[in-house]
Amino acid sequence: AWWLLGRGAAWLATKALLAGCVVALLASAYWLVPAYFWSSGAAAGQLASLNSWTWTESRATLANGFWLNSSWGWTYPEYYPYAASYMEQPLQFLKFAFPAIAFAALLLPSSTTVAGVLRTWYLRVAAVAAAVALLLIVFGTGTQLPGSVIFDPLYNLPYGWLLREPGRFLDVAALAYAVLIAVGIEHVARSTTRRIAAHRVRFRLRAHIRLPPALACCAAMVALAAFVPASPLLTGAVIADSRPLLPSAHVTIPGYWYEMGSFVEANVSASDSVVVLPADTYYQVAYTWGYYGSDSFISGLMTRRTIAAIPGGYVPTAQQLLSAVQQLTSDIEQHDWVGVDRIGAALHSPWLLIRGDVQQSLSNRTTSLPESLAATLRSDPYATVAHTSGPLTLVRLDVNAAAGTPATYATVASDQPDLQVLRYLPAGTALVSTRAAPGITNVIEVPSVNEWLQQGGTLTSTVAEPPGSQYSLVALNSDLTALGVRALPAPGRLDLSVPVTQDVPNGDFAAGPWRAAVSDCNATVGGEAAGLSAVVRNHGGPGGAPAFVLSAQQDVACESQVLRWNDRPFVLSFDVKHDSGAAPSICVWEVELSTCAVAGAVPDQPSWAHYSALITPDAGVSTLALFLYTEGSGVATPSANEFARVRALELPSDAPLLDVIATPDSVARDPSPLMASDQAFDDRWTAPGEHVLVDGLFNGWIGLSAESANSIVYRPSSLIRVSYIVSAASVALVSAAVVAPWLWRVVRRKRLARRL
Repeated sequence: AWWLLGRGAAWLATKALLAGCVVALLASAYWLVPAYFWSSGAAAGQLASLNSWTWTESRATLANGFWLNSSWGWTYPEYYPYAASYMEQPLQFLKFAFPAIAFAALLLPSSTTVAGVLRTWYLRVAAVAAAVALLLIVFGTGTQLPGSVIFDPLYNLPYGWLLREPGRFLDVAALAYAVLIAVGIEHVARSTTRRIAAHRVRFRLRAHIRLPPALACCAAMVALAAFVPASPLLTGAVIADSRPLLPSAHVTIPGYWYEMGSFVEANVSASDSVVVLPADTYYQVAYTWGYYGSDSFISGLMTRRTIAAIPGGYVPTAQQLLSAVQQLTSDIEQHDWVGVDRIGAALHSPWLLIRGDVQQSLSNRTTSLPESLAATLRSDPYATVAHTSGPLTLVRLDVNAAAGTPATYATVASDQPDLQVLRYLPAGTALVSTRAAPGITNVIEVPSVNEWLQQGGTLTSTVAEPPGSQYSLVALNSDLTALGVRALPAPGRLDLSVPVTQDVPNGDFAAGPWRAAVSDCNATVGGEAAGLSAVVRNHGGPGGAPAFVLSAQQDVACESQVLRWNDRPFVLSFDVKHDSGAAPSICVWEVELSTCAVAGAVPDQPSWAHYSALITPDAGVSTLALFLYTEGSGVATPSANEFARVRALELPSDAPLLDVIATPDSVARDPSPLMASDQAFDDRWTAPGEHVLVDGLFNGWIGLSAESANSIVYRPSSLIRVSYIVSAASVALVSAAVVAPWLWRVVRRKRLARRL
């Protein structure tokens, strides 16, 4: 405003902007305040992870930003069947016509005449709009250059995760384009108006003046640039009836879903939850009635709480809840009715909704066949089919799933306990994540096998067993013999061991590098210019072991070794040291699937650090290769990383999941009661007693009786209620301020009418 109209206009604009922001904040308080408390929870941490969204930047380039299309799905014909036409003429050219016409507004001539001053004002408006558009286009490249110069520092600020997937800000750039085009058309229209007026003066006797060619061409160009690239919207192709791999985008929810929703509303208690099965393994699922997408539509058909464990997406299901639903499915398949009872009670959910309309052949996105689950549940002596509607089956479990005071509880030193251990505890037992207490059963989780120590051809671990309790070792995923686990009791401890075999030939690099020459796994530069190197430093590793140094100046230096693998899980471990440049990375390459097996992040410390991960290759894989990587830095100083003592220790069977249950010799006579809530755990819930995490899922309080349940309060609830009042009051005041002058004018007219 200051640049366009001067200091006075800038001051007025600033005051108006501040007032508008205050009013907008007050009117939006009803959602801003709850969103603030939500964002401070675990979900914000999931959203902030770069790995959770940077894959969406595959098309985040300046060229795509100019035509306002950096969507990652554009290269997939199943999502955009018409995208290929934009790589051919005329759309290959016309998709850039719209931004070209927009930025043409910057070419307006300036002049010292009155009309020229107006054109100068237009030019300034265009310059501001163009600057905004260019800034957003650059910013839209996100973590890639050139946008990373702006984006990365902002993303690292508090609440910087709100900027994730910056390509969506191109919508604002589209508004800037609209301003630029409006300025250009306004200039052409004013110039045309003056010419028409001149023609009328010169040719007074003519009844008709033709539309000047300049204005006609301008209008035609804008229409062509706007409508032709937007043809999928105009023709309806954006909602395709036919597309590769996926069904039609036009869908109608079948009536049986509405009917099942009505039954759930009428028969399921408001305090109960409904678990949707089979569990998904991806956030999008295909249905037989033509829908392919998220299961979130289910919660829109009923107000009762539904548990649809959806991995991935913007806010993935909490890992503990996802694991519980997957374990419930596994217990049903294995006819483990005790496990079904315990998991159902832990989820506070006696209701299971089996979706029989999931299209397995298309998506392969669920872990189990729905018809198999429904048939298996019919044989559960503790389950009853409550209702069927089309292919949907609603099953009720005979479990005590209500929140309240459990029959008893056991302690565990983990925020995410494996709920499979509940089958070894009395019915009605809850797992409380807190320190061990005298007279209370305690569950000791044995560390994951990748944390065990290697001693020759075995992995070993020790569990402390203080006196005063009876200890029992339980295997959650099989029996000890099948897992190859050997348990040796000793005074005050339990020694565990499992035999392993070494699968990495020359893993200690005693015979030198794995390959005669270092490989280039991203040969962009190639040859000697890449500056790749792979050498072994004798006695350079921990304990004097050989150290393998992998370095690169350009491209990616990699070293690989085929594993002697026998189709069983294994523990991958090595020592690693980051010397300079890019951090080290690895890949356990699954040859048949052409993908990397899931493995944890590699340490990038300047001193020697130990890496250990349990690797479970995917089904259908028979050949594995281990790759070590160092990515070139692209500068004079090359990237360098060191590796030592690389091992792949294959287990005799599945990875053991072990717990030790400590039952006290003397049970507490009057233990403190546990009150379990049906609300997900949050530190902001308060009540008298010790606030604890129950079953890794819910709020609970030790020392709170059922009679005092009304004392449970959500601390921010008062502030949230106030925000509702503030929003309503601010909207009412603004409405009154707008309507009051009109009412006053109406009243004045009526008074004047009476006087006359």
